[in-house]
Amino acid sequence: MRKCFFLSLLNLLLFVFASHSFASESVQLKIDQAKPGATVYIEEGIYIEPISINKSINLIGKGNVVLKNQTEQPYILIKDTANVHVENISIEGSDKKTTGIMVNNSEGVTIKDVQLSSMKKGIELTEVKSSQLHNVIINGIEGHFSNKGNGVTLYNTINIALSNFHIDSFLDGIYIENDQGAKILNSQVSNSRYGIHLMYTRDNEVVQNELEDNITGIMQMVTSNTLIKENLIAHQSDYNGYGLVLFEGEDATIQDNRFEYNQVGLSLQKVRKSTIKDNVISGNQTGVQFLNYNSTNLFNQNQLYGNILSSISGTEGAIVTENFWDDYTGFDMNHDMFGDTPYHSSDSFAKLINQHQAFQFFFESPAVTMLNKLEKKLSIDYESVVIDQKPFIQSAEQEGQISFDKSLFGLSILLIGGGVVLWRRSSS
Repeated sequence: MRKCFFLSLLNLLLFVFASHSFASESVQLKIDQAKPGATVYIEEGIYIEPISINKSINLIGKGNVVLKNQTEQPYILIKDTANVHVENISIEGSDKKTTGIMVNNSEGVTIKDVQLSSMKKGIELTEVKSSQLHNVIINGIEGHFSNKGNGVTLYNTINIALSNFHIDSFLDGIYIENDQGAKILNSQVSNSRYGIHLMYTRDNEVVQNELEDNITGIMQMVTSNTLIKENLIAHQSDYNGYGLVLFEGEDATIQDNRFEYNQVGLSLQKVRKSTIKDNVISGNQTGVQFLNYNSTNLFNQNQLYGNILSSISGTEGAIVTENFWDDYTGFDMNHDMFGDTPYHSSDSFAKLINQHQAFQFFFESPAVTMLNKLEKKLSIDYESVVIDQKPFIQSAEQEGQISFDKSLFGLSILLIGGGVVLWRRSSS
């Protein structure tokens, strides 16, 4: 019996150490010995060393390859080179305040199938051109945002493509500054201050991403020619939570996105010559903020419903067209699918909520209902409210939500009627 016990224990130990084996060979030595253009394969195992690459090579992990680091240097540093390919490597963070992957002054870099866990800072690219990062998972550390870095940082970069990223728990999930031509595609960012943060950028694309449970989904500041399309931006429900903030930019296209269950769905602040169309803005505390709204913008064919406040504006107001507003009370007598009178926002209560959030609990109270009716009847300054000159009466989504089966409705009426007759007979 004792012999069997020790044999079982020995087998268990062999299994544990075999599945978590520390590699004896040095990855850096293999890189140093490789010729430019060569492929360096890393055998399965755990490697405790930082890696530096300054020539054109392919670095590919075979099986479960894990990098650990006990220094202040980046786990992987790619510098002053071109055409580097890194694939199938996992990086495990430590207490060190270091970066997972750092790329400086390089071009044609590909990073694929990489996972970084327990990182203060994930991936940083500086002075990098024409590079692609695909299928990357980056998990941050616990704690306040002030103690965290960014999941991905692009600085002074050109034509960088990020696709299929999963980023969680950072200061900014993706931070981009002084960039041209970056693309963020099919990625998910959560539990960060800003999901995506764009500053002083141009010609960027943010398409088909999911940004949820951040303080702000997308913060765009002083940018030009940005495309934000087909994203789900939801559950930024913090007191200062925003789905999307556009601040002092121009030539932005915001199209076919869903802004759902945010404190503020969409905030337009000093933007110019931009198009905001075909978006669904629903279930938010405030649907849209128009602050210092510029007449060169086009805001049309959006659907706003289920928001506590549809919109709020600054003193300059906003003029828009052909949007669906669920709080529009006008009629469509000629059946052209557009209201016969313009839509005017109920601005007084909106401004009260904007100043004191607690007033939201009085939404649809008798006093607020009376205030809104008086505001529409009395002569008010329409220059300070949101006006839709041609409001759309019935959105496609709303029409689908209220459709019903006529046969089932008729059967329900018969059953109710029969129940009433039986009740009266039994009572008599």
